[in-house]
Amino acid sequence: MTLMIGETTEAGIGVEQFGQELSKHLTQLRRAMRQMLTELGSPRTPTLLQRQLGAGYTICWQIFQVARSDDQSTGTQNAPSLGALKRLVVLAMDKGLTPETAAIVQAAADEFHSFIRQHAEDRDYFDTMVAGASPSKKAMSVLVQRRRAAYRANSHVWGSQNDLWLLSSVLRRSADDPAKVDLITLARQQGLRRLRADANVYLMAIKLDSANHDTPSEQDDLLKNALDPVAAAETGMPLISEFSTHPLPRVNCTTTRTGARLFNWLDDTVGLKSSCDIVTGTINRGVPMIVEGDGRRQMVVNYSSRVKPSALLVMDLVVHRDSFPGINVESVVHASLAETTALAEAQAGLQFVVEEDVTPLGRADATNLAEFPQYRSLLQDATTKVGWRLSEFDVYRLRMAYPIMGAVHRMFFFDPLQ
Repeated sequence: MTLMIGETTEAGIGVEQFGQELSKHLTQLRRAMRQMLTELGSPRTPTLLQRQLGAGYTICWQIFQVARSDDQSTGTQNAPSLGALKRLVVLAMDKGLTPETAAIVQAAADEFHSFIRQHAEDRDYFDTMVAGASPSKKAMSVLVQRRRAAYRANSHVWGSQNDLWLLSSVLRRSADDPAKVDLITLARQQGLRRLRADANVYLMAIKLDSANHDTPSEQDDLLKNALDPVAAAETGMPLISEFSTHPLPRVNCTTTRTGARLFNWLDDTVGLKSSCDIVTGTINRGVPMIVEGDGRRQMVVNYSSRVKPSALLVMDLVVHRDSFPGINVESVVHASLAETTALAEAQAGLQFVVEEDVTPLGRADATNLAEFPQYRSLLQDATTKVGWRLSEFDVYRLRMAYPIMGAVHRMFFFDPLQ
C-alpha cells in the first residue's frame, strides 16, 4: 500500500480484535459450508462429494477442511478461492443446492476474502498473521512452512545445502574446578552438497583462538584437541575419518585475519552426486560456564550457520548425570548473540518464535537418530577416547526442521549444584 504525503491511515487493529473478527468471518463461512453439505445429502468424504458434483478433488477437500475443523489456522489456510468456490456452487445447484443456500455460501466467502484483503497483501501473509495470533500447533506449522521456503531460497542463493546438521555436546564437570566443564564437541554435516559450480562453497569453517594467525605453529594449535589426531594432521580439520565420506572433496585452506580457517570446495561436482558427510570432534577441558549477574552459573551451547542452509538441525546436550543431576534444559533462538552472552542480557535481544522444545531422551547409550544410524557408535567412540563411560550420560535433544539461517540457536541449563 502506497500513501500520499499528508494522507492518514485507519487505526491499526490489535491482536485480540483481529482474532475476534477472524473468528466471526470464519464461523460464518464454516456454517455456510456445513449447510451446503447438508443440503447435498451429507457426503461423508471429499471423494464422495467430488463424484456427486463432478468437481475437482482439491476444492472438495477444502470444503471439508473448513466445515469440519474448529481450528482457525486450518480454516484460513484451506479456505477455497472465490473463483473455485463459485464454480463449485454452480455445480452444486444442479445437484439440488437451493438458491438461498448458494447465496449464503457466496456471501460468507465474499466477506471472508474481503477481510483478508483489508489486512494482508495476499493469502500467504494473512496465514502468517493468523499463525502469530493463534497458539495452536497447526498455526505454528505455518511458520515451519515459511522456514522451509527460506531454506529453499537460501540454497539457490548460496549454492549449497545440508540435509542434516548435527551438533552434539558431551559434557561433564571438571575434576579440577566445579565452575568449569570438560566438553566433547561433535558435529556432523550430512548430505552436504554443492548446487552451483559458480558459487563459493565452504566444506567447513573453523574459528581459531589465537589473535594472530600468521605463524604455522599458531595455526597448528587448532588441532591439538582433535579426537582423531591422525586425520587432523592429514586434513587440517578436526575430522573423524571413520564417520566421514571417503574421499572428501578437494579443498584449499585460507586463514583470515579475523581468525577463521576456511576450507573452500575446489571440486566442480554439483548435485546429489556431489554429496558428502563430514564428522568433526574435539575435546576441550576446563571450559568455564557463563556466570549470570546474580552469580548463577549457566552452561550454554550455540549453533549458527550464516553460509550453509540446512534442512534439519539436531542439537544434543549429552550431560553427565552425576555432575549435573535433575537439570532443566531449555532453548531459545536469537537473531544475533555472542557465544558468551549471559541469559539476562540475551533475553533483552531479539528472539524468534519457534514451536520446537527440548526433549529429554534418557540414557545416552540407548539413544538413536534415524537420520544417522551410526550416531550411538560415534558417541561411544568419542567418550571411550577420553576415558568416559557413555552409560553415565543422558541426552537432551532439540530437533528443528529448517533452522533459521544466520540466527543463533541456543541450548542452556543452570548449574543445579551451585
